[in-house]
Amino acid sequence: MSRKVSVGLDIGSSAVRAAEVAADGQKSSLTRFGQVGLAAGAVVDGEVRDPGAVAAAVRRLWSEAGFRSRDVALGVSSQRSMVRQVDMPKMSRSEIRAALRYEIGDLLPIPVDQAVFDFVDLGPGRPKGDGGETTQVLLVAAQRDTVLDHMAVVRRAGLKVKAVESSPLALLRAVPALDDGGLQAVVNVGANLVVVAVREGSTPRFLRTAVRVDEAAATARQSAVGAAAGARSAPQHSVLVQHGGAGGLEATVDEVRGSVEYFLGYARDSRLSSVLLTGGGALQEGLSDRLAGALGVPVQRAQVVAQTDPAVLGLAGPQYEEAAARWATAVGLALWGLAAGPSLSLVPAEVQERQRYRRALAATGCGLVVIAGACGYLSHVRVSETRTVAAEVATAQADANGLQARIDRLKSVTAVQSQLVAEKTLVGESLAGDVDWVGLIGRIEAALPLNVRISDIQVQRSNTGSPTGAGAASGPSGNPGQTVIGSVTMQLSTTAGPAAVAEFVRSVWLVPGVRGLWVAQSSTTAGVTTFAATAQVTGLALSNRATRIVGGQP
Repeated sequence: MSRKVSVGLDIGSSAVRAAEVAADGQKSSLTRFGQVGLAAGAVVDGEVRDPGAVAAAVRRLWSEAGFRSRDVALGVSSQRSMVRQVDMPKMSRSEIRAALRYEIGDLLPIPVDQAVFDFVDLGPGRPKGDGGETTQVLLVAAQRDTVLDHMAVVRRAGLKVKAVESSPLALLRAVPALDDGGLQAVVNVGANLVVVAVREGSTPRFLRTAVRVDEAAATARQSAVGAAAGARSAPQHSVLVQHGGAGGLEATVDEVRGSVEYFLGYARDSRLSSVLLTGGGALQEGLSDRLAGALGVPVQRAQVVAQTDPAVLGLAGPQYEEAAARWATAVGLALWGLAAGPSLSLVPAEVQERQRYRRALAATGCGLVVIAGACGYLSHVRVSETRTVAAEVATAQADANGLQARIDRLKSVTAVQSQLVAEKTLVGESLAGDVDWVGLIGRIEAALPLNVRISDIQVQRSNTGSPTGAGAASGPSGNPGQTVIGSVTMQLSTTAGPAAVAEFVRSVWLVPGVRGLWVAQSSTTAGVTTFAATAQVTGLALSNRATRIVGGQP
């Protein structure tokens, strides 16, 4: 089995850190780790403020640590990003993606068009009050500008971004779960941010990023990491920061306790069983004991799932202990796409499209070289085959002449039968596209939420395909009745804001004959939200009259 090498890059408030992981099947090992310090103010609360300084630090990091790949999985952690679990009606992946655009509007304090997101289906959710099936979705979202700023810094440093992921998710991937049968919290205490991630087994349940507001954190920004970070042959130069003072400890403990209590407040039947602590702040003397006392559960230092060897990493003694406290997020990012569990990416769609285009161009260039080399061989083969093909053509022509003579003798017998078949086909085809538009519009109106009104509705029959009845042809999923036969366009309004738009999407999606519902645009004026929606009409909307008329197709 081939050995895969991957690199994760974590841009923190006090330093940039990267980890290289080599994976072979189910086993992985940390082969390189490095970190380079950042000046105060270069990154604040997870936001890049000085792109030049951060890019220079990343270039220095790659130069000194000797990473073998320039393709990186990049982490984003700020208060403008979030991870949530959302229960959605059971629907296709494309329909869930469309509906989540409106959920994000309620979860993030930014306009929907300024956000990027990705999600993974975690399986069946809790049944709705009416017994309808739901799907539990893990949603990751962030402000588009935050993601693009991070990506721009990485490209400026001469690297390529293969994925952008939420740092809290990477943290959970890096730290193996304890087999204690309960909820576990993984807490990363950085120089500026505190990440609290709660999971049940391997499933994330709650993730929160908060800013540390205390004097110790401000001191840490300036002195947490020294000039350079090493790996293998390059020793670590980071300065071990003691976040001294009871005030600094208490602020961190209060933040973690508040986050855990908030989660347990709505997860009423849940109980925290343990806490795994990591990050530079985890080195503070007394922090583990104070967290254990505040939360009433055991607290211990987190380890990473990848195997680590101080000799391989070129670290020893205190250098190894300090690095081990800081590398968890970078290791989790390096395991993106290699380890089990969700591997989500926040790379904007337009950037992904450009990346695919470049890869296609590269592949085309290679293909042209191969084709040029093969042309000489093919021309020789075709010359040698010409005589054989000519003989086969002559034989086939003789057979065709004989068949045509027989067909001419049977024309008078088949003429009447052909005319009957043609007339039957015409009747069936004329009724094949008969859509019960009145019934469809009635079902849509019945499904509307009470505070949503239709001001205009237009329907159109598609010219592509001609199913002969409800379910006459199979749709893409092999389910009869899902063939697209037309479209419906609606103009609507509501006084209940985006929440009503989201409820409209969930309700109308369940109408038989409607598929692929999409809200194209919306605007709010004087408390009234107007929006336009389009949907595909499927074979379930056909009247099926062809089966009730003699001569129609069944």
